[in-house]
Amino acid sequence: MVVPERLRHARKCPPRRHRSEDRKIGCPDRQVVAIVGDGSFLYTIEELTSAVENEVSLPIILWNNRAYGEIRDAMIASDIPTVGVDLYTPDFQMIATGFGCHAVQIESLEQLSRELKDAFKRNRPTLLQIDNDAAMFSGAGVS
Repeated sequence: MVVPERLRHARKCPPRRHRSEDRKIGCPDRQVVAIVGDGSFLYTIEELTSAVENEVSLPIILWNNRAYGEIRDAMIASDIPTVGVDLYTPDFQMIATGFGCHAVQIESLEQLSRELKDAFKRNRPTLLQIDNDAAMFSGAGVS
């Protein structure tokens, strides 16, 4: 049997492994959560196909601030004009559903806790989208 290089190494679950899907496939008895920003998610969205095909129970917490936030904040802190860091973001829930994932918009910490528990029970990825302008953050100074 031919095993892709990335999966052979994932079975060891090294601490420097960044791909949550690989960690979950390599160590199926562990609970793994992916936490990703909207910009980074756009670079790896095709991984949802593999996760669905392999019935990976993977909660994906997506922080949607409609920007490359770390880069934008560093530019602002350095008095550099912010160019190319504010993103148009698609309907991530619709895309995730189209891939065969379960997808939910998170509006409260209580809902996040409940949905995270439910996500571990599914045999497919669950996208848990949190928008930085959600009502649960009003007055919190979140960007």
